Amino acid sequence: GSVSTVWTNTANWCLASAVVPGAADAAIIYPSNNSPELGDSYSLSDLTINTGASILLKSANNGTTNSFTIFGSLINDGQFTMQANTRVIFGTGTHTVSGSTITSFVNLTVNSGTNITLNQSIEVTNSLTLASGYLLPVADKLVTMGNGATVTGASNTSYVRGAVKKIGTNGTAPSTFNYPVGNPSTALYRPVGITLPNLSSTDDVTVSYHEAAFNTTQKNNNIRLGWSGLPATNTLVYYEHL
Repeated sequence: GSVSTVWTNTANWCLASAVVPGAADAAIIYPSNNSPELGDSYSLSDLTINTGASILLKSANNGTTNSFTIFGSLINDGQFTMQANTRVIFGTGTHTVSGSTITSFVNLTVNSGTNITLNQSIEVTNSLTLASGYLLPVADKLVTMGNGATVTGASNTSYVRGAVKKIGTNGTAPSTFNYPVGNPSTALYRPVGITLPNLSSTDDVTVSYHEAAFNTTQKNNNIRLGWSGLPATNTLVYYEHL
């Protein structure tokens, strides 16, 4: 950021060879009066945003979608801002997402072909596209889908191997959301559909899938899942006997 906010200006990068980082490179963003702005589609191996630093993925002026493809790790201790009609793509490779900041994606595509370990929670505000690979939140981390957010493409080869929170009813009532969850260790997609009857932009329900031994002393010819009224924690844990 020595000269401007322009990502492609080599003078803004601290490299002896004065080049702009590409798909095989890792970039570290430091606090600057000229925080980088991406006005086109770019790729990186790894991206680190340090504390106090920020990066902006800008909308295209011609109506196309600007994308930012990451093939490795994302460490966000600062601020990652996306304008409308922009997309982050996790490309083929092993990924981790970590840092002190919960990254909010407008549009996110999972195309890693393997697990993307989420050491920090993430949020999607518009669309999550599951093409290939799995989002794997650890411990108490989760994937949050905002009010109005949708999911496409979930299958045995791509879903969330952990907790998913859905906020709001997308402006309609009743509103049904299919949680893209499944087996945490094997390729088994098991979506859970929940219909919320009342219009809301803030109510939320969190769903996760767990494997557990079946208690044969409690077995019944008919196994049904249901409740009247959500629990106080608004959390549904889904178990399946295989």
